[in-house]
Amino acid sequence: MGVIMNREKFEGWLILAGSLFSILMLGELL
Repeated sequence: MGVIMNREKFEGWLILAGSLFSILMLGELL
């Protein structure tokens, strides 16, 4: 049960980091 929660939390942080990285990259291009 704990492993599943950690996996969901990890995926959430991964998506958040990916979106922030995309915004930074777009900012550099503009």
